Amino acid sequence: MKGNYVYPASDRIWHWIHAISISLLVLTAIPLHFPSLRFIPLKTAVQVHTFFGLLVSFDFLLYLLNMFFYGSIKNYLPRKTDGKEAILMVRYYLWGIFRGQEEPFHPRPGRRLNALQKPAYFVVMFVLVPLQIATGILIWRAVQFQNLVNSLGGIKTLSEFHILNAYLLAAFLLFHIYLGTTGKTFWYFFKVMITGYAEED
Repeated sequence: MKGNYVYPASDRIWHWIHAISISLLVLTAIPLHFPSLRFIPLKTAVQVHTFFGLLVSFDFLLYLLNMFFYGSIKNYLPRKTDGKEAILMVRYYLWGIFRGQEEPFHPRPGRRLNALQKPAYFVVMFVLVPLQIATGILIWRAVQFQNLVNSLGGIKTLSEFHILNAYLLAAFLLFHIYLGTTGKTFWYFFKVMITGYAEED
């Protein structure tokens, strides 16, 4: 297949495991917090939520190790051209995308994220996801970590923070899916994340 090999197999596997797991975490959280919308038994919701929460935690750890050992952390680092590129991307997202204009940024090896994606993904990957994992583990094992849980305001405070953080992640997920449909074709970015290849500029 012609094009730049942007996403190696390890990144694509991680991405789809994460995508499926987080979607199921969001779905199983609904019956946990909204009894009137309980479409599966509570015990089943807890078990499924716990399983995929642990899977995301393990998958995220592997992602971090891969990122630092193989250098993909450079995709998140700022560049001198980011300021100019950010202006171009803002114009594209607010205007050009609705006028059928070509996106000014094209992913390639070592530069998979545009100037707006980098800070957004950095906050999600290095702030929101770790906080969600940490609070989830503390809630799951509240008895074993009782002293730490109490020092952080108790189980109720942790649960409320976990839910709030989940809303932020769910909002990002929806926006992420939406942007995934804005490529050269509706399925273009989805195919890139399946094959690993992005078309050459």
